[in-house]
Amino acid sequence: MIPGTGPDKLREQLGQGPAETDDRTQQVDQIASAVIRQDPGATPIDPKRVSKEKPFISAYRLEDKGDHFVFCQRLDDKEILHLNLEQFPVGQRNFASLKGLIEEKGPEAVSFLESLGIRIDTDSKTLYFPKTEVLRARLDEYSKINPLFPQLSLIEVSEILPPEDFLNLMLTKDIIISQPPDIIHDICFHVIPKIIRVFMFSEGYKPYKEQITSTFTELQDGFQRANENFQEFISSANQILEQDGKPIITKEEWDLMQGLLKFSMSACLDVESSNDESFEQGKELKKLLFKTQKYVINDLDPKGWEPVWRKELNLTAPTCLQVGKITTTQSRTKHFLFALYAQPFFKEVEGLKAALKTQLTLAKQDSTPFLVSLNQKLKKNNKDAISQDVWIQIQAHFVEAMGGAFNQLSIEFFKSLDFISDKEILEKALPYIYEKLPHSPDLDFDLFKEIILIILQKQP
Repeated sequence: MIPGTGPDKLREQLGQGPAETDDRTQQVDQIASAVIRQDPGATPIDPKRVSKEKPFISAYRLEDKGDHFVFCQRLDDKEILHLNLEQFPVGQRNFASLKGLIEEKGPEAVSFLESLGIRIDTDSKTLYFPKTEVLRARLDEYSKINPLFPQLSLIEVSEILPPEDFLNLMLTKDIIISQPPDIIHDICFHVIPKIIRVFMFSEGYKPYKEQITSTFTELQDGFQRANENFQEFISSANQILEQDGKPIITKEEWDLMQGLLKFSMSACLDVESSNDESFEQGKELKKLLFKTQKYVINDLDPKGWEPVWRKELNLTAPTCLQVGKITTTQSRTKHFLFALYAQPFFKEVEGLKAALKTQLTLAKQDSTPFLVSLNQKLKKNNKDAISQDVWIQIQAHFVEAMGGAFNQLSIEFFKSLDFISDKEILEKALPYIYEKLPHSPDLDFDLFKEIILIILQKQP
């Protein structure tokens, strides 16, 4: 925002005092803090945002010019702040904030937006924005001329969508635009930020989008598994909670929370789409998504997210009270999200354990041919063969050591949310397993690691 016109200044004018200083530096903290404080830059959720009894009120006067819209700020900044507080989380930027959004990334970004038909007139506080079909055509044309810029899919929605449908739409489309008057909100918080972001970090967008889709598909699969067999779904997470001295998650609690957990997914994507930073990748993106969902559920302001998800989920007063007790308990929201996000981790761990146990069982039935085959592969990798005695030592203690190693990894995951890859899971487990085996001068760590990798490569 331009100095002097941001939320802090407006709050002082309203007699609310300056906004609370936020010294958290992580992206998600900055995003979620803006949402919770209800700044004019606060982030919205989805098309089903303002009840029909209270129609959306635009802070801008709209003119339809055939192939584009013209938006001119009609309310002063103080009125916009009051409107945002009333219509939270459907915030609207004042023109100064919009001007900063468009100009802060430099003249190249401004020129790019103008090539699409997105421009501002400072004197009249006016925004010019192309209609959906025109914007789609110009983006397609730009991507043809600039191959690094990905093709972006656009869709215009004219109806109120429930959170689950909106989530699926966000996973399959790049840009969602509402019809007037809601369109001004989408333009300011989603469309322009995303287009600028893709322009500045073109190569990072496709893998970012693919991982978000993959992650949220996994979460949706988790809900289905929980509904089909809750005890199987929750067992690994509850085991970790018990070991860490935390209360387990019951079926009754899960049934109460799953609506809010699903809602938080669409809200999380909506928050993330307003971000103007580079596209996070890998485990950092998963951490960002996890923390953003946690902030949506852990409502920290009486006029923040809690009334929104209460309305969206149509909760009765007693149910809302029960859900509120869970969400306001320290760290409890994290436990529910952990149960969802950790499912791929648990699945990979169980797969590794099962594969190793299968091979060890076959080897115990007749170790001679197994050991011969193993030594042949070791020789090909320029490793010395291992003796029958060393192999017996490995077999005797391996299953117990393996269980302890993966259990330790699960606890570390729970405490740090270190979203490690499949390969990293095994790499982190092997040193622990090796330490628990009887040490032998004929079995150094490198040789042990080679043996395990060969065992996993063997087909049962």
